[in-house]
Amino acid sequence: MIKNYVQGSLIQEKVTFKDFVTQLVIDPTTVICRVEKPDGTKTVYTYLSGADIVKVSTGIYYIWISLDQAGEWFVRFEGVGTAQSADQTPIQCVAARPS
Repeated sequence: MIKNYVQGSLIQEKVTFKDFVTQLVIDPTTVICRVEKPDGTKTVYTYLSGADIVKVSTGIYYIWISLDQAGEWFVRFEGVGTAQSADQTPIQCVAARPS
């Protein structure tokens, strides 16, 4: 499902990683978040390499994203190693209209 926002919004994208078999919440060995802006600019964030990805509790993480361009954005969380999985969210950002 595409999420819709207005340009200039600050949004929080969240992910929960679970063990495939038991469905218990689990931490991956590495957590990565890839963000692609409408102009094609791609940024990769890795948990613990900065303060961008925040751990809420075991297996639950989020990132704040400033939607500074109108168009289609993609946010993809990846769990590497333990709890290997991926979750991608398409985001539609419309240009703000002056008041």
